[in-house]
Amino acid sequence: MNPQLPHGYLRIATACPEVRVSDVDTNVARISGLYAEAVAAGVAVVVFPELCVSGYTLGDVVLQQVLLTAA
Repeated sequence: MNPQLPHGYLRIATACPEVRVSDVDTNVARISGLYAEAVAAGVAVVVFPELCVSGYTLGDVVLQQVLLTAA
């Protein structure tokens, strides 16, 4: 048995950062903060929403090369 997994269980969490559309730097900082909180709480796996790095929009902003490169 792995000593880091008492009784064979993993602590799993979800996290939903407040994101800003097209602001990759801010979004990554917020994601990193939530990740650090999860690690400090002993979480082995943390799941984030799709497109939380770039922000979700119904427009075609996700097709802009500048955003794609940053993400």
